[in-house]
Amino acid sequence: MAALCPAYLLGIQIRAGVNDTIVFDEGSGNLTATITPGTYYLKTDGAADDLSKAITDAMTAAGDTYSAIQVNYQDPAQQSTISFLIATGTFKFVLASSTFPLQVYFGMTTANETLSSSQTGTNGTAIVWVSNQPIAGSEVTRASEITQHITAQGQVHTYVGQDALAMRTLEHELVSALKTKGDHRSFENWWTLARQGLSFQYHAKAQIGGLVNFLDSSTLVDTLVLGEEACRSFAPARLSRGLALYSWAIQCRRYVA
Repeated sequence: MAALCPAYLLGIQIRAGVNDTIVFDEGSGNLTATITPGTYYLKTDGAADDLSKAITDAMTAAGDTYSAIQVNYQDPAQQSTISFLIATGTFKFVLASSTFPLQVYFGMTTANETLSSSQTGTNGTAIVWVSNQPIAGSEVTRASEITQHITAQGQVHTYVGQDALAMRTLEHELVSALKTKGDHRSFENWWTLARQGLSFQYHAKAQIGGLVNFLDSSTLVDTLVLGEEACRSFAPARLSRGLALYSWAIQCRRYVA
């Protein structure tokens, strides 16, 4: 059986009047795409919770017909990207006028403000992280939220607030430096957004030719949020001084909408 690489897709919550608009221009002036509120994951599988579908549907409603292509690289030297394509003609994004953060999530830059038949974020997608190593462990455990009161005589009274909460520990071993710390390819960059309490989908799929692509319900393992300690710090352990390979584990809670 082929080893499975983990892919983590952050859940982006679209709120009306807050982060729901993308302004673009097909050459005749600004158009505004309004994304339907909801929580979406960048999968490009066309499902109801696919962020690329929500965006292209909104852009198509405002202008020409649009589609999207996503490429997720397992190769540590590469970055996961999202490209938006127009069916006919050209278009460009107007970044400063958009409330949806195209620069932060998709790596769009001023280069995407020039008319073209497609627009691809040159800095990669910050809301998707794919490891260059198979998942080392993803054990599910159970935990209870309890409070104990001990009397002066030593009697113990236990109060169970919530029982049997599902926890999952995701273990990573020997991950490359580029996929661990630093720029848009790294787990650290993904973690800076995830630690704000965003949910994320954990997918597992065998890599083919350096790619971990076509993520959908068949590759979905769990939907999680980072646990308290995982939100507090990210401190990967380096294998040795002379070898920049890193290992770490993060404890997560199962996401409940």
